[in-house]
Amino acid sequence: MLFQRCRVDEGEYSAEDLATVSRVAATATFTSQSRRLRLDPLELAACAFGARVTEMQVRHGHIEAWLPNHTGASRKLLAKLERLRRRAKGAYIRVRGQAAFREASRRWQSFVRFARAYFLFCRCDRPRLPFGNRDVRRRFVQDLIEYFKEELSSTGLQVPAEEELHSLVRRGLRSARRLMADMGVMTVRRNRAFLFDRICSYVIDRCRGLKNEDGGPLNAKRFGQESFVKREKYSNEQR
Repeated sequence: MLFQRCRVDEGEYSAEDLATVSRVAATATFTSQSRRLRLDPLELAACAFGARVTEMQVRHGHIEAWLPNHTGASRKLLAKLERLRRRAKGAYIRVRGQAAFREASRRWQSFVRFARAYFLFCRCDRPRLPFGNRDVRRRFVQDLIEYFKEELSSTGLQVPAEEELHSLVRRGLRSARRLMADMGVMTVRRNRAFLFDRICSYVIDRCRGLKNEDGGPLNAKRFGQESFVKREKYSNEQR
């Protein structure tokens, strides 16, 4: 089987978001001379999602590239789609409000995780470790959770609930993986402390948005050089 379910964070199926994907596929099939489309931010996100999946299949050799420089063309397309998505996001918020966009975005991201987990996660280019990739990932996530429980408390930040902290760590790992997409293996190995710092920054920045019990914002000190050294030491211990 080419695509297999292999992720713990499975997301959630959404018929509404599946309809969005189908609507984009139908809309992008031009039947007249006009080639101008009017898409909302979720439809543009669906276009970007399709472009990324297609690029992955080309990179793995499952389909043949039809452009001389397919990787470069894909990057340009994704950059343009992101600019259009941000513009459409502003228009969406002006009409429907920030809360409506936040909920729609959360539902879409959950649907994307579901689609990747059950249909689009390709393991052909991911060799398994002798004791299992999933076990290694689970232990690494748990180590990060324990690290953040201690570090957030020491800096005066509110420690999220176990489930929420687990979700933050998982999303931080995905953010770091996106950063590593264009790096070589040796570059990643030489910059482990930097990548670990990105995961920490992702989690900490979102924890700063938490509120005290009285509803007021937390006045937490920023991570200084001492915390960075601690994170670098922790990263080196994982080697």
